[in-house]
Amino acid sequence: MKATFKSKPTHLIDAKILRANADSFAPKSVPKGISLEVVDQNGVKGEWHRPTLAKDGRVIYFLHGGGYVFGSPKAYRAFTFALGPKAEADIFSLDYRMAPEHLFPKAVDDAVAGYQWLLDQGYDPKRIVVGGDSAGGGLALALLLSLKNLGLPMPAGGFLYSPWTDLATTGESLSANEKTDALFRKVHITQGAALPRQCRSQVAIGLPALCGFIRPSTFANLCK
Repeated sequence: MKATFKSKPTHLIDAKILRANADSFAPKSVPKGISLEVVDQNGVKGEWHRPTLAKDGRVIYFLHGGGYVFGSPKAYRAFTFALGPKAEADIFSLDYRMAPEHLFPKAVDDAVAGYQWLLDQGYDPKRIVVGGDSAGGGLALALLLSLKNLGLPMPAGGFLYSPWTDLATTGESLSANEKTDALFRKVHITQGAALPRQCRSQVAIGLPALCGFIRPSTFANLCK
């Protein structure tokens, strides 16, 4: 994966290939002490990973990474299988819609719908923590902003692992870490986050992270 991303940016690799490769890293079996349940209810898709050590009602609502193009609950099982017991919490890992088939704001819509579904299942928002990595981290931020704007009950907290938030690609770390970054090159990040100037399907990858800061009409104007 490291060699692939360094040599060729993700936005130039076929999404189906990326997804298949990511899923191939999933554990072949479910660890002892954890149960797995696939969910497909009322438009919400994902997986429950429930460790026997989980405290009653404690939930981590997890949003996977993958540039809004690849990744899945299956691809992230190794991570969430380990996270649940450590946090003593059940994990609900959301299977949200991704580009290029589904553009902004579909991922955000799915994240909000998944959270509302948890509330409808009777889970206390004060015992829910939202988290994600990379694009999932940006999506987690977009979710939190959306919940606030919609007036929905806020979760107890959130955590972000290396979230993709700088879609304008103006941060100094892009240049400072160019030689040492384990996966990405600056040019690949800037091209992948080119925003709707060209209105390519892949361009919309990072927009969900900004949905709480920019009005929807702004995106429509940019794509004219």
